[in-house]
Amino acid sequence: GIADGGFADRMRLVGEITAPQLVRAWLLGVFVLSVRLLLGWLGVRRLTRIGVQVPAETVRARFEEMSSRVRVSRPVRLIESVLVATPAAIGFLRPVLLWPVSLHSGLTVSQIDLLLAHELAHLKRHDYFVNVLQTMVETALFYHPGVWWLSKRIRHERELCCDDVALEVAGDPREYAETLLTLETWRQRPPALAAAASGGDLMARIQRLVGA
Repeated sequence: GIADGGFADRMRLVGEITAPQLVRAWLLGVFVLSVRLLLGWLGVRRLTRIGVQVPAETVRARFEEMSSRVRVSRPVRLIESVLVATPAAIGFLRPVLLWPVSLHSGLTVSQIDLLLAHELAHLKRHDYFVNVLQTMVETALFYHPGVWWLSKRIRHERELCCDDVALEVAGDPREYAETLLTLETWRQRPPALAAAASGGDLMARIQRLVGA
């Protein structure tokens, strides 16, 4: 009993010494990731205000058609941007779909439809809002590897869901796989001002589309 009491006292002493250090480390990690979240939010606001222009008539017409097919209930603002290399859906209360100026040529109408449908599916599913909440959880539980694994898996499944919506309303799997591969090639080709993140595992998405 005396030995057990001594061990408990030692463990309590170790806890009293290490607990403040662990709390400080956690607070530092939360602070760093919170700054990252804030910078990301400011970056999103910048994308909707700088380097934007009225979209081309062809893209605008296809956007209206895809909005009807996907059945997006909220009004979505479509703008062209020189700061993104791939289409991106951002915002929640006032959603915006950013369309790269660089995609004026090189894509067929059906490929444009597929990409627009994919991004509109993100907006219909409120993925931007969900992603913000997800990032806040990552910030608070940054020390847990399971959180990062689960978060990565959620983002991948999110892309698969939007892939399914795009295929349902706008095209065939093989053409969509070719479109994704073309986009990735352009995204990596320098110079790139700013590239929107293409969520999920690209190769896994393509293999799923073509049934490999």
